[in-house]
Amino acid sequence: MGRRTVQHLTGTRSYSSCDAKSSYVDTTGWLASDDLSDSVHPNDKGHRTITDRLAPVISAKLQA
Repeated sequence: MGRRTVQHLTGTRSYSSCDAKSSYVDTTGWLASDDLSDSVHPNDKGHRTITDRLAPVISAKLQA
């Protein structure tokens, strides 16, 4: 769910979930057009891009 969707549904830029350990990661701008297979779904390069950006976020959360 994108930031704009959350903002539209909740009327705010942030929200809390039922799970205290869940986190929202804003992925806006992570993927370029050449990272997508059909302008929506990531291709192999897109999946590598996501992994490269998401791994440090997950690692930091696990260490916190």
